[in-house]
This record gives sequence, C-alpha cells and structure tokens, in this order.
Amino acid sequence: MSGTSLDGADVVLVDLAERGVRLQAYNKTPFPAELYRDLENIIVDPQTSTPVLAALDRRLGLFYAEAILELLRQADRTPADI
Repeated sequence: MSGTSLDGADVVLVDLAERGVRLQAYNKTPFPAELYRDLENIIVDPQTSTPVLAALDRRLGLFYAEAILELLRQADRTPADI
C-alpha cells in the first residue's frame, strides 16, 4: 500500500495462523521518479482523460506487482507459496 506521502509502497508478508499475526517479511519500495511525478500531477490537477488515468492505473498496478515479487524473493518465497 501507499499512503499520502507518495514515497512508495510498503509491502508485508504475514502469517495469519491461529496463534495470531506474525510478520515474516517487510519491504519499502520507492516509486520510480517518473511514476511519482505522474501520481503527484494527477493529485494536483485531477482533470485528465480516461485513457491517461487508465494508463497510470496500469503502471501503478505493475509497480505494486513488482514490489510484491521483490518481497517474495527476499523472503525466499514464490507466488505459489501464498
């Protein structure tokens, strides 16, 4: 997830076992400069076209996917593990 600071994505891997929640891995992935700029621009001036917004949504989704995959690599896990 990303908060209002727009500094990147905080990604966590937790175990939701019966005994409670256990943190297994954490990573903070900063937004690339171009994505950060485009996100900031859409906040400052939300008047944009649907294709521009859709393209930004896709780029953000790909960024989140890569951040999750990086966390899994660091935790020595695969997508099939989760």
